[in-house]
Amino acid sequence: MNKTELLISQKELDFKVICYPVALICCHKALVLMRA
Repeated sequence: MNKTELLISQKELDFKVICYPVALICCHKALVLMRA
């Protein structure tokens, strides 16, 4: 595994870590809006 691949996989991990909570919050808001 070269440095570029390592960097890309690290970025993907960061992306998932950032996006996962955001997606959860968005889903939660959507559910609340649908119920309202």
